[in-house]
Amino acid sequence: MDTDGYEHAVVSDAAYNFYEKGEEYAQDELDDFLEGYTIDPEYSDDHAVTILRPDGSAIIGYRGTDPYNIYDIGADTLILFGSHRQKSSVIPYTRFDRSNDFYRTVSQKYDVKSVTGHSLGGAVADYVARKNNLPAFIFNPGETLSIFPGESPALYEDPYESKTKVYTTGKDPISVGVYMTKDHQEIVEVPKIVESGSFLDSHSRYNFMPERRKKIEPPTVVRQMAKERPVVEQRKKLCRLYPELCPKGD
Repeated sequence: MDTDGYEHAVVSDAAYNFYEKGEEYAQDELDDFLEGYTIDPEYSDDHAVTILRPDGSAIIGYRGTDPYNIYDIGADTLILFGSHRQKSSVIPYTRFDRSNDFYRTVSQKYDVKSVTGHSLGGAVADYVARKNNLPAFIFNPGETLSIFPGESPALYEDPYESKTKVYTTGKDPISVGVYMTKDHQEIVEVPKIVESGSFLDSHSRYNFMPERRKKIEPPTVVRQMAKERPVVEQRKKLCRLYPELCPKGD
């Protein structure tokens, strides 16, 4: 996967981490992958994070579905029927509306260069990008498999051409609809690397994550004296993040 893909995959992951485990954990994980990138907690919440690059520009990452969050389920239902592409909705103030307002607020303070997200977050990021003429880098985005009668392939009514780059594992059942609409700027297939035995392995956001920037051993003379400790700590961290990769008991 290219550099843009890895950078935005990490930001997409941060949106989940901020929501699920809080700012400190999310920033710690971000540090492992991208040096000098920081979360602005004042412009981050339960559905999106604002990440500042070292040059001061920003990326907004939108979180994917929490199956216990009714607003997420409502947004997924809109996607299923293609209603997220329409101006009117039976659901008042959807996650799509909220995410667009979020971008407008953040853009008043920062130079937002792009938006990103995985799954539902990818669909939301694509929506915001088309509304505001932004580049979007999205991962296995939720996409409808059907088009309502009478609709053309260009289902969005906004005046801008797509600047969205889709990264997909190709066989993901949740995002396979991107091949049917074909109205994204580019679709890039990447290999599936998650193997946990679940039929949703191909959908996992971890298929797109780069290797960690931090090294297992410290680059000092102490590594000989405390050689095992960093390895153990790092392994525990990896097992917490990717339990499917670790045997029971680790």
